[in-house]
Order: sequence, then C-alpha cells, then structure tokens
Amino acid sequence: MKYTPEQITELLAEIQTAREAATPGPWEFRRKKWTPGDGEWGDREFSVGDLRHEVKRNSYHTILEPQKNKYGQYDLYAWNESDARIIANSPAWLQQLTEVVQQLQTQNIEAQKAYDNLLAEAEALGEQSSVLKESLSAVVDELKSTKIKLEEEQRVALHHERESYWVSTKLAAVVETLKEISQGERSSIALAHMAADALVRIKASQETE
Repeated sequence: MKYTPEQITELLAEIQTAREAATPGPWEFRRKKWTPGDGEWGDREFSVGDLRHEVKRNSYHTILEPQKNKYGQYDLYAWNESDARIIANSPAWLQQLTEVVQQLQTQNIEAQKAYDNLLAEAEALGEQSSVLKESLSAVVDELKSTKIKLEEEQRVALHHERESYWVSTKLAAVVETLKEISQGERSSIALAHMAADALVRIKASQETE
C-alpha cells in the first residue's frame, strides 16, 4: 500500500495519541511459565507471564497479567485499558509503519538519484560555463584590440585630414600668388606694346619732317 503524506500524518497522530494514553515505556514481559506446544491445536509454545513497567528500582506496575477465571481459563487483566488497546493494535501499526518506512526509503533513493542527476547536469553546465567564459574572454580581448586599432586609424586619419587641410590652404595661397603674378605679367606686356607703338609713331613723324 502506498501512503499519501496526509495518511502518514494521520497514522502517526493515531499512534501518538495511543502512546500518550498508555503506560509509559519501556515495558517488559516476565515469564512465569513456559511449555512447548505439541502442535495438536496449532500451538508451538505456551507462555504464561505478566507484562509490566518498572516505576522505580524493584518496583513494578502491572500492565497485563493472565489470571485464571472460574472456568480455569486464562484471562488478561489490564489495569489500564489503553495499554491493552495499544498492544492489540501494535501488529497493524508495526506493519503500517514498516510500509511507510519502506516507501520513504524508496522515495529517498529516487530523490538521491534525482539529486545525482541534477548534480551531474550542474557540473556539465559548469564546464560549459567555463568554456563560454573563456570564449567570451577571447571575444572581449579581440574587441579591445579592434577598438585600439580603430582609435589608431582614426587618429591617423585625423592627422592626414589636418595635413590635407594645411596643404590645401598652402595651395590656395600659391594659386592666388600665381594669379597676381600672371596679372602683373599681362600688364607688363601691354606696357611694352604701348611703348613699341609710341616708338613707331615717333619714328614715322621724324621721317615725314
């Protein structure tokens, strides 16, 4: 039989209530008479005694005691009926408690297997985590290296841009200078032509005179 947690709780509560109502333990059985059975009536032995509880040293409280009735048959005299009930129920309770313990042992074994499986999975995940950590570390290092390269390329590009700007400025100044020189040369050529014309005119007028 498989017990639910509620059934286990109820069983333990029932046993606890019976124990609290009964005479405190430990109990002992004192044999007064014992004879082997002959098997005629299915008996293997016959034991007569009393069940008692030691209240203090050499002082006992009788729990159950067999006594002969008027017919010569033994009856059990229980000075506390709760004691008789707990004895009568003991076989069933022991069976139930045995089944409960076996069930809990099985559950414990299954729980241990589940724990071992989870532990193995956790260890595997830990190994995977270590591999991922190493991979991420390598990626981070690569990103740092790439960042340094990009910053260096940006610095070089900015330097080239400044140099290009400086060269462009200088070229613009040179162009302006060349323009001015060119304009000056054209003026000189024009003056030379005018002087030549004047000389031709002066020479012609001299010949005419």
